[in-house]
Amino acid sequence: MQKLLKKALYLSVVPALFFSSCSDDDDTASTPTLQIPNEYVSPDFAANAAAEIALTDELEAFTNAQKAADSGNVVTLTSLTTLWTGTDLKSATVQNYHATVDAELPLLATASAAGTYDWSTAPNNDGGHFEGRVFNARGLESVQLVEKGLFGAALFYQAQQRVSALGENITAADVDGLVALFGTTPAFPNTDVSGPNSDKFQAKYAARRTPASGGLYLDMKRYFIEARTYAEAGAAYNAQKMLAVQNLMQAWEESLAATTINYLFTTVDKLSQTNPDDATLEDGMHAYAEGVGFLSGVLAVPANFRIIPTAQAEDALVNMLAPFGQEPSSYLLVQSPATELPKLQAALNTLQQVYGFTDAEMEGFKKNHVNEEGR
Repeated sequence: MQKLLKKALYLSVVPALFFSSCSDDDDTASTPTLQIPNEYVSPDFAANAAAEIALTDELEAFTNAQKAADSGNVVTLTSLTTLWTGTDLKSATVQNYHATVDAELPLLATASAAGTYDWSTAPNNDGGHFEGRVFNARGLESVQLVEKGLFGAALFYQAQQRVSALGENITAADVDGLVALFGTTPAFPNTDVSGPNSDKFQAKYAARRTPASGGLYLDMKRYFIEARTYAEAGAAYNAQKMLAVQNLMQAWEESLAATTINYLFTTVDKLSQTNPDDATLEDGMHAYAEGVGFLSGVLAVPANFRIIPTAQAEDALVNMLAPFGQEPSSYLLVQSPATELPKLQAALNTLQQVYGFTDAEMEGFKKNHVNEEGR
């Protein structure tokens, strides 16, 4: 019942994507049932998804340049801006996330040139290095807000835009492109452990939220297989194809939300400890920044392309001390944890309510199943 309720909600907020595919409902009863394979087969995947793979390569290069600051390097605004504006990445990103990225790059450049970050003087400093990570003046890890935000504001957004534009004309090659934007390959390895086909981008995090027995990542694999199979079978299967696409887009957003939840739980766990040492503080604030990035990227997507209503997403980010498009007060989580950490629980409650996650699912999202199962 829970999944049915979520499906009804998704169809109510994205009606055009679904109902445009149902013009031939009278024909579906007479179409033969197809055998859906267990694996995703695409001999021409690399060619079909070349543009999407190129976009993810640009995001990876942009992220690596920012993360160089974590190794003690000073990164320049010029070098970062070139990777942001001199490629297709910025144009592929939803317009209302441009300002977020544009604001964070100079903060990261400044913080990378500063010394050790001093939480007690925030926000009246230049940011700096803390236990192997770089935090801006307001206590937020800029690279995480940018990278994880672009998982939603660029990759998920592009997937939604293409689904919307193509409608029932989505081909098997188009589905290959969606697979690449998700961050995986036809192998669907369900692991981010280093290897030639390891999951990246949102696929990496969906795998972490998914036990081997089943869950979001494996659901999406099935939906991708269904979508491609029906696309290859022709127009008679448009309704089934578009239902599979709707299922995978819903699960994609749920995986973004589940990852936000994971990082909020980690933040609370780390920062609620009595007299946490610097390594624990770094772990907590790193997790926090990732959660802010994931949810901010989802909120950047136009309201008619996402499940979470704008008001609830904005409210959750306010409780996370990082209002969308405004200066965060992230440093308060370290300065005043007793007062500020309960607000993160309010954000968790909002996400659970909006997505209809059960208590058992919420507990499961705390885990990195890839690590726990040695996948």
